[in-house]
Amino acid sequence: GTFLVMLAVGIVIGNLTERIRAQARLARTREHRTLALFRLSDELARSAGSAPLVESAIRSVAAQFQARVAIFLPDSHGRLRPTQTETAAGFREEEQGVSQWVFDHHESAGLGTDTLPGAKALYLPLMGAHGPIGVMGVLPEGVPRWTEPDQRHLLGAFANQTALALERALLVEKGAETQRQMDREQLRNA
Repeated sequence: GTFLVMLAVGIVIGNLTERIRAQARLARTREHRTLALFRLSDELARSAGSAPLVESAIRSVAAQFQARVAIFLPDSHGRLRPTQTETAAGFREEEQGVSQWVFDHHESAGLGTDTLPGAKALYLPLMGAHGPIGVMGVLPEGVPRWTEPDQRHLLGAFANQTALALERALLVEKGAETQRQMDREQLRNA
């Protein structure tokens, strides 16, 4: 009888210990995620202007996910172009079509998705408050770091934060450009 009681107690304690370990792992993962997002928003907040902001985002995502990162923004005709040709070098020319598809359909595509899975990189839409503003391409160095749902969510959160910060910066720059044009008009009229 004593042996069975001891065995039952042992099993219960073993299960509890395992559950506590799993919860500790989950807490650590969440803490890492929160810290990574905090660092990114801090980086983005300190970047004045869209170009430095794009650089900060590329650096942060590349470091967090061990990948090459490119950000594609539309030209005046809505065709996507890489913002920095040197970082986009690893992204093959034929994959530009994937980024354009993502921009036009507002959905992720490429590596690890059901849409155009043959692509070498994963492409995420950068959705601002007023619609899509660009696309982020993430090309893994080796095995993708975002195969677990948790990391995939984190990558999505990085893309969202980048999109909103970039949208603000682009609006400010557009406003400044409009103001300069108005000033030039007034000068001409005067």
